[in-house]
Amino acid sequence: MFNGLRRRAAFTLIEIIGVLAVLSILAAMILPNVIQEINRASGDAEENNLKTIAAGLENYITQYRVIPGTMVVAASGTIGTYPYLPAVPDWSTAIASATGLALAKVTTNERGNTRYYYWDANGFPTIPFSQGSDGAGALTGTQTRPRIIIVSSVGANITGPASGSMVNTNFQALWDWDGYTVTSLTTAGITGISTSEQAKDVRMQRINLDHMFNTISLSNRKSTSPGRTSFVAAASGTVQPVITVSGSATAPLTVSTLRYNVYAFQTNSPDTSGTPISVAISSGAASFGTVATANAGSGGFVDSGGCLKNGGSCATGVGATCTGATGWCMSGLTASAPLNVTMTLTHPLYAIWVANTVYFTGQVVSSSPYNGFYYIASVGGTSAATAPAWPVAAGSTVVDNTVTWMTVSATSASASGTVDVEVDYSATTGYSLDDDGLKAINVDVPATIYALEKTKLNLYERDTSTTPISVYFVNASDSFWFSPGPPAMWGR
Repeated sequence: MFNGLRRRAAFTLIEIIGVLAVLSILAAMILPNVIQEINRASGDAEENNLKTIAAGLENYITQYRVIPGTMVVAASGTIGTYPYLPAVPDWSTAIASATGLALAKVTTNERGNTRYYYWDANGFPTIPFSQGSDGAGALTGTQTRPRIIIVSSVGANITGPASGSMVNTNFQALWDWDGYTVTSLTTAGITGISTSEQAKDVRMQRINLDHMFNTISLSNRKSTSPGRTSFVAAASGTVQPVITVSGSATAPLTVSTLRYNVYAFQTNSPDTSGTPISVAISSGAASFGTVATANAGSGGFVDSGGCLKNGGSCATGVGATCTGATGWCMSGLTASAPLNVTMTLTHPLYAIWVANTVYFTGQVVSSSPYNGFYYIASVGGTSAATAPAWPVAAGSTVVDNTVTWMTVSATSASASGTVDVEVDYSATTGYSLDDDGLKAINVDVPATIYALEKTKLNLYERDTSTTPISVYFVNASDSFWFSPGPPAMWGR
């Protein structure tokens, strides 16, 4: 009886073999799906990890204005005791700092496989990069802004090439990879992946940094300051200020053009047509020239590039008359003190006597040299070949061939009228990025720079200034313009 019970509780060998066979069949059916699900989960996790790593890289670039490579770059240059071009760490250290991940969690994935960091050798600026006042520079030819790929596998380990710069054709093939084709990886130079199934385990994060670079345009303009003065029954020799433009040793101005317009002038007792004035421009002890006989109308000083009217060329010397044109040369003068423009009713107010000339009754002349008196023709006629002995007593007369001149005191001569003036001037100004060295911006030559987000942009009144007059932080493409004033200012 007991022997019978034992026989019913036991399994025969054939029964055990049958059970194992069934289990084997079930395992063969289920296990591939389980492994596939595990790999899929690992792949999804790796994709998320790579996105976190990419976000950390961009955050680090934004915060420190550097793009890391595979080697450490030491800081360079100083402002006092602080570097203005900071050290650039390797890529894994930078990302670990930005994300709080352990360094090993950056360089290897959850499967223990290596992550690789590649950048396009055709990208500009070159990696590693540290933002400075030179900016990133303009793109030329087929260059692009930096592009980076971080790649790893959750299956077979990628064995190369080592992280670093990748030639453009290989990088582009990797950038364009479809996610499963082995030949595309091989074309890109990736080794260690040889089958389509292995290729499906590869995970990649593409990072295009183009959106992080902003185009900044800096324009240095000329300024124009207007002025006006009016003479009201002013005696000959009267000097009146017209305009004063600020300038100093630390903020000098380059004066390029002075234009004037004389109108509505009338002389009194006696009358004549045309009223000469003198236009003078000076800065401190330096005189920039004088228009000695500017009759009613328009004229002015101009820079060394030409004359104010009708072309022509400038003769040698400040204030010299232009050759073949009406105008006066200034030769690009610099005002290191306040710039002053004055107008003077000149001596004489009237034309100088000329020999053998027909004069009509009522015409007025002055002697040469000027003696402080004017002479009105009380009897018209033709002047002699030589000048008469000009009397210096008011009311006295002198015979000049067939002309009779009567002496008039200069104090009885006066003029009224208005003069408008415009002065064009400019200055070389400057900028710096992230407190790097100051760069000059010449007049009418816009500077275009390319800066990473949050770069500090300092704008200076002069290229020799030590303190900026405006400070901005770059967050988008923008444009700024400078006017030397007064007051000097940067606008946008």
